[in-house]
Amino acid sequence: MRAPSRLLACLAASALLASPAARAADDIEDLPLLISSHDSGLTLALRVAYAIPLGDYASGAGLSDVYKGAVPVQLDVGWRFDPRWTVAAFFQYGFAWMGSNCPAGADCSARDLRLGAEVLYRILPDAKWVPWAGLGAGYEWATATLGGGAGDVTARGFEFANVQLGLDYQWGKSLSYGPYAAFTVGQFSSRSGTDIADKAIHDWLQLGLKGTFNL
Repeated sequence: MRAPSRLLACLAASALLASPAARAADDIEDLPLLISSHDSGLTLALRVAYAIPLGDYASGAGLSDVYKGAVPVQLDVGWRFDPRWTVAAFFQYGFAWMGSNCPAGADCSARDLRLGAEVLYRILPDAKWVPWAGLGAGYEWATATLGGGAGDVTARGFEFANVQLGLDYQWGKSLSYGPYAAFTVGQFSSRSGTDIADKAIHDWLQLGLKGTFNL
């Protein structure tokens, strides 16, 4: 009779040990996805990029004649409706430098400001590497400061669209970071308060890094 008793005791002990393990396995299966505990809420992002000027400043004058390039720093403040969709406002300050329009020997400087709104879509929100796309529009101010007391020349106009693509590495539930590219399409309508008669389309190609924090 001792053998059956020992067998029953072993089976009972095994059942007791298996129950917590089974519960732990169930708990693991029920764990939320990477950002499911932050399905909606405030989203902050900081970007740094190198911007390449393309297109025309005005008809017959290339944007690259005025600006060699820029290093834009951008802040995004948005609302995340779910793990996929975010609507945000953005402000960008670009540290730029002048092209061939800077007089020889002059100390010239430049800056490019952008302000607007955007919609961002995370294509695979549950993955560790998350591809995303964005579409936005806004307004742009591009200022060139000429040396020799010539003063500032500011061109302004609408940014009709900007298209963005990126890849974020999801680090925990709140933080992600990764490379991105953006292509803007805009048109300057005035320069230092004077209408530009021969308006033209210009573009910026941005290649950079973006860090995102979900609250």
